[in-house]
Amino acid sequence: DFAAALDMPWDVILADYRQPQFNALRALALLRENGLTTPCIVITGALGDEAAVECLKQGAVDFLLKDRMARLGPAVERALSGANAQALLATRARHQGVIVQFGQEALDSRDLPSLMQRACEVLVATLDVTHAKVLRLLPGKERLELQAGLGWPQGLVGHATVDAGLDSQAAFMFLSGTPLVVENLEEETRFRASSLLLDHHVVSGIS
Repeated sequence: DFAAALDMPWDVILADYRQPQFNALRALALLRENGLTTPCIVITGALGDEAAVECLKQGAVDFLLKDRMARLGPAVERALSGANAQALLATRARHQGVIVQFGQEALDSRDLPSLMQRACEVLVATLDVTHAKVLRLLPGKERLELQAGLGWPQGLVGHATVDAGLDSQAAFMFLSGTPLVVENLEEETRFRASSLLLDHHVVSGIS
């Protein structure tokens, strides 16, 4: 059943235009009804100009004649490329919306600790990560305290500290003046990884 199969994360859908019980137009309608943007390519033995235009209007990304199936590979590649571009735009738009909403929350709030904790919650939910943290430089400027966070064991937030020495991750980031992307913490050679991250099996991240 096509509707039930839509629960699966398909990359692309091929739909026959002239199936007697379930045709391509019905498939396109179900995609719209379910709010899905999975690219759909219509396959047909023959298709007039009006029918082709109607398929495109209803959301098909392409259509192929059955005697020209050599075009299927390139058509799928184009469909996937377009879908990836649309997904990227949708993700960026969602991130921008989150930033705007959190910015408004920040303007309305007078509670800095709660706002920092809220920032961690937003990061985890938006970026689909397991951990987030806010560090505060302690007097003496040698250590950073875990001021707010999500994903850490109970009791660490407000108490755990990490080194802020010149060979630390924090120092490297501040001295470089740019966001820091870490792909594999265990293989990192630019700075010394903190035990807080290693002990909790953090592999990658952005600071």
